[in-house]
Amino acid sequence: MKSLRILARTAGALPPCAARARMRLPPPAVPLPQRPAARRAPRHAPAAAGGAAGAAGPDSASGGVLPTACAVLAAGALAKAALGAAAPQLLLSFSLGAAAVTPLNTALTGAAAAVGWIYAAWLLALREAALHGRLASDTYKRLSLGMLGLAAVIAELRVRCAHTGAFEAGPFGSDLMLIITIAAVSAVALLASKLYSAGSGGRSPLEDARAAAAGVVAGVAACLQRPANIYSAAYAFHALTSLLGFCLLYPTSLAPLLPGGVDALGYYLSRAIGAGMLLQGVTAFTLKDAADRGRLGASTFKLLNLALMVTLLQQAWCMWSLSGAGVALQPALWRFGLAKTALVAAVCGAALAFESK
Repeated sequence: MKSLRILARTAGALPPCAARARMRLPPPAVPLPQRPAARRAPRHAPAAAGGAAGAAGPDSASGGVLPTACAVLAAGALAKAALGAAAPQLLLSFSLGAAAVTPLNTALTGAAAAVGWIYAAWLLALREAALHGRLASDTYKRLSLGMLGLAAVIAELRVRCAHTGAFEAGPFGSDLMLIITIAAVSAVALLASKLYSAGSGGRSPLEDARAAAAGVVAGVAACLQRPANIYSAAYAFHALTSLLGFCLLYPTSLAPLLPGGVDALGYYLSRAIGAGMLLQGVTAFTLKDAADRGRLGASTFKLLNLALMVTLLQQAWCMWSLSGAGVALQPALWRFGLAKTALVAAVCGAALAFESK
């Protein structure tokens, strides 16, 4: 007992610093967690496989070159269509000289230029799709393929009519006009191919030719099925009659409608009107598809509706002007064309007025 007291006194007599020194123990050697080294991104990252970036948003080409090219071509198409509506004789004389201006050729020039409204609408719709990464949609693929088909048709028509005398009176001569036309349609074909590839994961229209042909057959079959509504019925009717008109008028011109016949330039212009029916048919089928899905209020389809309506009205007005110039039209065909124009134009106007997104 006595020894315990002595031991307690001795412990209490230790200086405070010594007690602290005796109680301080070194911390365990635990290594600090190391922050993982940041992995440097490669300077040139490879493009995503399968065109995923193109499907989600605009790629580098779509973000710059393609929309700009679409805008430039659309401006040219709008200018030509507007001049064809306001002063077709001026457009004709500027292109082919004053000697080419006749009442019939003037009316045919205005009617052929009218399809520029549809062409410009396609280009503006494709421009917006390229800017917002929507080129993978079936609608824009269809428009791209339609542009490519029109370029091929115009090239064939221009080569076929190169030495018929239709362009001899022009300021550029027949051969130079042929070179200019082929260069222009080649640029359009290249643009259409690029637009299609941008929405197809890099696949070219040639690679998808079989699928495109199957799509045409399916589209014609869809137009023959029971329509979903009045809009769908009208668009299907116009698509089928436009396809029929293309097949009849492109190879043979407007000779059945014009009993008095046409000269070499009139032959070219009337076949160009037949080629324009290809655009009308594709546009009408695109609008039918939108009507079946209840999408006529979307901006793209409003634009196509407006363009189709203006094109039909301009063509009807130009052909109507022939009666005042003493040019006879085949009565039955003219009445049918006028009635169809009135019907489809009214449906387009109703869709613009009453269908909302």
